[in-house]
Amino acid sequence: MHVAPGRAAGRAGWPSVACIEVGGVETVVLGGPEPVVLQGAAPPDGLPVLMAVPGLIEGDRVLAASNLDWWNVDPAAQLGVDRSATLLLNDAEAAALGESALRDGADLVYVGLGTGVGGAVVRDEVAVGANLFGHGRAFSDTACPCGLTGCLETVAAGWALPDPLPAENLPGVAAAVATAIRDDPLAASGPAGGLVVVAGGMSRRHPDLVAAIARALPERAVEPSAAPGGVKSAAAWGLARAYLRFGAASTRDGFDREHWLGRFGDRIHLALATTHEDSINSWGRRMAALHLR
Repeated sequence: MHVAPGRAAGRAGWPSVACIEVGGVETVVLGGPEPVVLQGAAPPDGLPVLMAVPGLIEGDRVLAASNLDWWNVDPAAQLGVDRSATLLLNDAEAAALGESALRDGADLVYVGLGTGVGGAVVRDEVAVGANLFGHGRAFSDTACPCGLTGCLETVAAGWALPDPLPAENLPGVAAAVATAIRDDPLAASGPAGGLVVVAGGMSRRHPDLVAAIARALPERAVEPSAAPGGVKSAAAWGLARAYLRFGAASTRDGFDREHWLGRFGDRIHLALATTHEDSINSWGRRMAALHLR
């Protein structure tokens, strides 16, 4: 299926790659006159495979994706793809980079509202913060699949909300999202009036949600996704931009164990092992599923 023409269609300089976004899996093939969308994990032969997956990423592994029940897995093997991913990114990070790329490299805060909640901050076309917003704050008394109580997901994620979402629920969801953005140091530290992009399945099904968030966050410019019609998100363009910039290398230098131990050490009292086999241990299913927020 060809996507509707837009800022992404036909843009010069996109590499020939197959970009797989997990979570309602689709493959977006770039490099031709227009992007082509294939349902499922269906990368054409001969193209590098780039993947965007929710959860905690280390190298070519998904250490924890609570909404998928994936724990320390090779995502290509999980999807039955015949070759490993050349580049693997968190889905919100990839989508944020894509939204920036489709806006000529604009700095922005990205909030993805879908089955779960993800977020990232992009500055100078680099994700300076990812795995943001979804987990770790007290917005309700509801238990979250990550093991904590009251995460933003419990009041703003698709799994927690009625479907269809009544109009009277929109202000509450919007207020919670606005609070999460204001309370996050990275998201709040940008320039006055800085851009916030709200995307994901919830915003597609309920377009008035973007306007509700704009009203709840009047100090910021709030926009919907710039991804062309017919695709889940801008993740393919973020993956492609990262691939052009970093080649086969990940945009990270690996999982920063010391940083996250410092952040969560008072609650886990364990050191991360250096091997994949031990990376998800007795605390990992709970803490890593926080999407590190």
